[in-house]
Amino acid sequence: MRIKLILYTILILTVFASCSCEASFTTANFTDLKLAKVEGDEIIYANVFEVDTEAFYLVGVLKNNPGSTEIKGEWYYIEGEETFIDSAKMTISNVTSDFNFSLSIPDSGWPVGKYEVRIYIDNKLQESIGFEVK
Repeated sequence: MRIKLILYTILILTVFASCSCEASFTTANFTDLKLAKVEGDEIIYANVFEVDTEAFYLVGVLKNNPGSTEIKGEWYYIEGEETFIDSAKMTISNVTSDFNFSLSIPDSGWPVGKYEVRIYIDNKLQESIGFEVK
């Protein structure tokens, strides 16, 4: 009886091991995520911006990257009904790498209200950072 149990266990483990199931896991993670704007030669970190801010920047560090990892930032206007604005992505191969995403001012200026940038690693949401335009 014990041998049958061992054989069934081996058979089940073999089936699971040979299955083409897709699982993804990464050790990559973000640190030091901040929003910023540039005024002259100065970088100013903030979560509240003016309607005439030339561009919003998301800066951070990707750490513990096991290889070629895609990161993405998506910008949203979330005042009232949520509105997708734009996105950008990049592939990073270094174990540790600084990165930044930016969003330039539209021709009509920034609408006053609340915004959010969502940050992904390999298409999996990792973090959201809210900010405001006054």
